[in-house]
Amino acid sequence: MNVIQKAKETTRQINEIAKAEGKSTGFCIGNTVKLNSNNIYFMPIRNTAVMITGGAIVYSEKQAFDIAQAIDGKVKYVLVDAEKKISNSKDGVLSNVERTVRETITS
Repeated sequence: MNVIQKAKETTRQINEIAKAEGKSTGFCIGNTVKLNSNNIYFMPIRNTAVMITGGAIVYSEKQAFDIAQAIDGKVKYVLVDAEKKISNSKDGVLSNVERTVRETITS
């Protein structure tokens, strides 16, 4: 299962649980600079008192964009780690995952 399929499957499961329990839905997108890794890590689905959430840890703006596109319109809330941690190029400029997701989500 590729990343897009995994994100869509996660949101399907989130919505199924939320509907059964009468709760809201959310998806968290976090980022990290963990060395020697660039594979997206999907977090377990969490069940809180008011919301069912899933999420992913990304290692680049492109990955954040891909996940945001896959989940757009499929959950009520998208929660994003706003701390800039990822260098987007060899010049050391930090990526802005929060801006990328905000500009990608349309609904």
